[in-house]
Amino acid sequence: MAEMSEARQAELVAHARVLAEAERAQDLRDYDRMMGLILALGGDALADEVEEALRADASGDRATALRLVDEIVARWRGRLPQSEVDQEPVEQG
Repeated sequence: MAEMSEARQAELVAHARVLAEAERAQDLRDYDRMMGLILALGGDALADEVEEALRADASGDRATALRLVDEIVARWRGRLPQSEVDQEPVEQG
């Protein structure tokens, strides 16, 4: 296999950086939309709880993150109309 020139390697690294930054920007837009919805549904208290669960997951403490999400869901189930509570959960793939 032929080796790439330094210029070609630099070009590919530059492209990778641009793509990574675009993905990061999209992730931040998605996060902002999600948190806007959460704020609209439950205000600052719910947003704080969700952010705590996200921080736990980001730090690698998946058990705590799942426990926090379970607590959030349990509290909010009582606030949803019964028709929404009875719906089947969506499987994540």
